[in-house]
Amino acid sequence: MLANQTQATIAHVMLEPSRTKTILSMQSQVVGARVGNSAAAFAMERLGVRVLQLPTTLLGRRPDHGPPGGGPIPAETLSSLIEGLADDGVFG
Repeated sequence: MLANQTQATIAHVMLEPSRTKTILSMQSQVVGARVGNSAAAFAMERLGVRVLQLPTTLLGRRPDHGPPGGGPIPAETLSSLIEGLADDGVFG
């Protein structure tokens, strides 16, 4: 039953793109793994949600596998990215 409801919801969103929900997902992202922002975006996109991924930290791999590389995104960069999205009318 739930699978049918999910398929119907996805079909409805695809038929009416103007009603598609958009989420700005701000969290850490790991390039080499499906955790953090990558996992969240995947799950929400499967439900027909448009996901704008804004990583607050960008790592090459999971920290539990050793030094991950990468690091936090500077606040100025995050602000600039959000301003760019706002200038594009993403927030309504």
